[in-house]
Amino acid sequence: MTTVAPFPLVEIDGAPRARGMAYGEQARGRIGASVALYAGQLDRFGFRRDDVARFSQIFLPRLRRWAPDLVEEMEGIASGANLDLSSIVLVNARTEILQLARREKGISDDEPDGCTGAVILPEATRNGRLIHGQNWDWKAECAETSVVLRIRRTDGPDLLTFT
Repeated sequence: MTTVAPFPLVEIDGAPRARGMAYGEQARGRIGASVALYAGQLDRFGFRRDDVARFSQIFLPRLRRWAPDLVEEMEGIASGANLDLSSIVLVNARTEILQLARREKGISDDEPDGCTGAVILPEATRNGRLIHGQNWDWKAECAETSVVLRIRRTDGPDLLTFT
């Protein structure tokens, strides 16, 4: 039986870039392992390391238009984790990048989706609010890349997430 160590709790706050920097510094090893996991998947499809940058550049302009604050946070993560931005985009847009890579190589996508969701309806909660949770439990190897992340934001609601 495989034993998984407890997931580290990473607590960050402040503006997007500062949050990202703190997260990158505190979770550097796990973020690097996550990059290696998805870059390895691309490698198995027959892509090279420079393809990570190419795929990331497809999504980065859209991300900048849609959520510039999230790109700022990713830039901070890259800096704090001593990685390039394309590596962080790979982790954050992995589903889309892996799907695009499969299409380019003509590889069928017969793997299971990988997400588990749960909903607690308002009538079942103490305060009458809906609670929704989702995780990414696609691959067992992801356990070594995951953290519990508490974000105290200056620009929106605080959150606690498993990532």
